[in-house]
Amino acid sequence: MLRYSHKCIKLAFCFGFALVSNSSAQAQAISVPSDSANYELLDLSNRADGTVEITTKRQGKSGESYSKRLVDCKNWTAKYLGDGDSLDKMKASKPDAEMWPLTKGSISSHIAAYACKHSK
Repeated sequence: MLRYSHKCIKLAFCFGFALVSNSSAQAQAISVPSDSANYELLDLSNRADGTVEITTKRQGKSGESYSKRLVDCKNWTAKYLGDGDSLDKMKASKPDAEMWPLTKGSISSHIAAYACKHSK
């Protein structure tokens, strides 16, 4: 079901549709106890090199923001591939140059844990 949901989300963004609320198209919530904001999974994909890409939406008091991270589950490192106040700004932003170690309890560590647990 998770893989199907991602395809629905990708198609919705590609064609500009609003997602309808049904069990196969609902966004997946990601628990981030260190932040009072709500996080949603927008995309999760495996790369040929064994790393995982995860795109999330954060909805908090300051508004919406989007982040795409690259996670190395084996070495417990990550880097931002993009971030911004919209998907377009996220896609246009520059990625971090290097991977960095994940810190226990950080927002990125919770996002990475979700990515590693749910990747195939």
